[in-house]
Amino acid sequence: MPDNPTSMVNVHTSIPTTLAQTVESYGKCSKTLFAKAGVDVNKDLGPDKRLDGAVSDELWRLATQATGDDAIGLIYTQYIQLSSFHGLGFSWAASDSLYDAFARFARFFPVISTAGEIDIRDKDDEVHTALVLPVPYGIANDSAVDSSLALLLHLCRLVRGKQFRPKLVEYQRPKPKSVKTFRSFFNCPINFDAPENKIVLSANDMHELLPGANSELTFANDRVLLNYLRKQGPQNIISEISMLVVNALPSGAPSQQEIADQLHISRKTLQRRLKNEGTTLSRIIDDIRVQHSARYLVQDWRSISEICYLLGFTEPSNFTRWFKKINGVSPQAYRDIKLNKK
Repeated sequence: MPDNPTSMVNVHTSIPTTLAQTVESYGKCSKTLFAKAGVDVNKDLGPDKRLDGAVSDELWRLATQATGDDAIGLIYTQYIQLSSFHGLGFSWAASDSLYDAFARFARFFPVISTAGEIDIRDKDDEVHTALVLPVPYGIANDSAVDSSLALLLHLCRLVRGKQFRPKLVEYQRPKPKSVKTFRSFFNCPINFDAPENKIVLSANDMHELLPGANSELTFANDRVLLNYLRKQGPQNIISEISMLVVNALPSGAPSQQEIADQLHISRKTLQRRLKNEGTTLSRIIDDIRVQHSARYLVQDWRSISEICYLLGFTEPSNFTRWFKKINGVSPQAYRDIKLNKK
């Protein structure tokens, strides 16, 4: 049974343990199912373990077969807790907005699985979030893929209420026998045999302030997740630095030494690794400011002064000059255009 945490494709053990609960809810024996997949529950599962991706896929296949329910990927989300996936749900719940939560989910998706990535795209007044898999359709189990988009909606409903619904959901899979369950669960138009697996939400819903927003909690939980990923193997230096920069900006743009200290490496090592990636700390800071300024400005509950603070500018006038140089318009004009106020 492979348990190498640096395996090319592996998943967090919250997936199989939650799947076991789901199978039991159908009156089926999960231990029998796990034994068929060659999984030793006592040896192969645990907080510091990762399960081989192929074995996880086989568990999903066996679970779908044993229950006879091709909507099991949706039912599975009923047993997901905020503490699942090393507490990723806690960071989600403390995020400023759903957009921030989705971005955090994308950044830390390797905690859940290294089998793919989350791609977030802004399109007019919508935000499209897709699960991108590096394999042709048919390789990954349908129920496993079903669970990914269902998980995103489940997390949305935990912070926005049970009636929250997306604008559209699309799956690459063919129409399932239990299509009514799918339509009832998502409560929105849903297309099958689609080009990609994605969930579409309105930009307004994505940028609205969440009731549990707490930057201190997100910072603390993000550190836990980052430390977890570090234990699993080498991480992309740009991703690590980007997260540290975002957290540091309200106190001003961090120096190379400050970032190096947080990464527990020397400043020269940091410079060398950045050079190997073909970038610099100042470029990373600029890129983050560009991305986050655009996101913050469509959140109309944020004042320009607050955005200035979040991006590490000492004066609103400095932020305005910088933003106008990058975008050709002032922050307020940009906000008015995006929110159709002019």
